Amino acid sequence: MELWIELLTSWIGILSLSVIVFIIGMAAFFIAFFVRKSREPGDGQPDLGSERIPGSQRHPGHSQ
Repeated sequence: MELWIELLTSWIGILSLSVIVFIIGMAAFFIAFFVRKSREPGDGQPDLGSERIPGSQRHPGHSQ
């Protein structure tokens, strides 16, 4: 019980609690962010911009 009182009333306890809450919130944000990004449609390959490199070969079926 004494630990809870120190956590909620002392300056260092309030700072510690705010860091703990911030880290948990950041973890929840990143989990939601990565789950949402993993569900987006796409072939999974980044567009490397091969059309801008002189002499590079085009992908089959790629129109200009």
